[in-house]
Amino acid sequence: MKYVPATIPADLAQTRVGILWAAANIAVEEPDIDDAIAEAARRAGILGEMSYRDAETSAVTVAQARVPSAPLNPQWPSARWNTWQDAIDEVWPILADAAAKQQGSDDLKIGLVPGRWEA
Repeated sequence: MKYVPATIPADLAQTRVGILWAAANIAVEEPDIDDAIAEAARRAGILGEMSYRDAETSAVTVAQARVPSAPLNPQWPSARWNTWQDAIDEVWPILADAAAKQQGSDDLKIGLVPGRWEA
């Protein structure tokens, strides 16, 4: 399978959906990054801002629902994405699902193309 990364228009780069799709891309293309969401936010220039925190919360919510028994490090806060990214094997589906839940039809109209896997 080959990953086709999400295309994120500039208008969405600093939004929840933009950060989540960028994080999904990073999780696949740069798997050595410890926290794909923080890295996506850093690259967008919004690390620590509300849209970063909202994106992180969205991903953690999906992770909690999908992998409730993930072996989280008890020393790390469970509300932070890096804790989950460290504990789960399949990061991309969670980030992609979180992004898809945040995106609207208008996002697609302005040029967002979700990431996907192709044979």
